[in-house]
Amino acid sequence: MPIGPAAALYEVATSTLRWWEREGVLGTDRGADGRRRYGEEELRLIGFAYLCHVVGLMPLDKTAIVVSAAVEREKWQRTVTEEIAALAARIDDLTAARECLQHLLTCTSDPPVDCPHLDAELIRRTPAGRFPTATNLSAAAHEAAH
Repeated sequence: MPIGPAAALYEVATSTLRWWEREGVLGTDRGADGRRRYGEEELRLIGFAYLCHVVGLMPLDKTAIVVSAAVEREKWQRTVTEEIAALAARIDDLTAARECLQHLLTCTSDPPVDCPHLDAELIRRTPAGRFPTATNLSAAAHEAAH
């Protein structure tokens, strides 16, 4: 099958498949006419790359490692493990972001900058927290400058 229907199967642009090919995620199999051709095996490989890159949010260089049949098991498993750890960290960051924004909706302070919980959050979640001996933000800024 030509590139158009192969790309349509996974709702990606044909340029994506060409890019994946250039980046080593997909092979460069061509028909006698020099055009890309995809059989069942290639369509499955495209699906696997799609799952890793699009669904799994794995960077393309890491996707290439996992999808490549030439990479030994330990290497692709290490890559997947690293990506799981990166996703866990991102989930933690997103959870913190959601909690921060949800608090704004329940805070009775108006304006919200007057929230009594703000100081603790600034210490806990911003670079100001690097200066535990500082008694206020001005002191922390002064320490940061030196």
